[in-house]
Amino acid sequence: MTPEEFVKAFRDEKESFLDIYFERKPNPYEGIGPKSDVAEMIKQLNLDKEQKEILFKIVEGSLRDFSVTLLYALDGAATLGKEMQQCFDLRDEDGNQLTGGELEGYSGEYFQ
Repeated sequence: MTPEEFVKAFRDEKESFLDIYFERKPNPYEGIGPKSDVAEMIKQLNLDKEQKEILFKIVEGSLRDFSVTLLYALDGAATLGKEMQQCFDLRDEDGNQLTGGELEGYSGEYFQ
């Protein structure tokens, strides 16, 4: 896996959450995995179309901000929690290094 593929996987995961939360696509785990509490709460709000679009933007922005911050932190470009800013050595199972400066750039490309 390359750093770009890693960032793209984060972006794809964010999109999968949005698909499930807002029923944009059928849930591939329906009936075989746990239900999404978030999706259930959104349904219970019984929002009209405009309200649902606003909520979608809020949730999408939150997932985007969290993903980018985490990716930046892994690459040493942001702090993680209240800890000092530091670069982490993250590798895939084949030993390919994922951190080291490239996650930040790809994050901007895939999350903006």
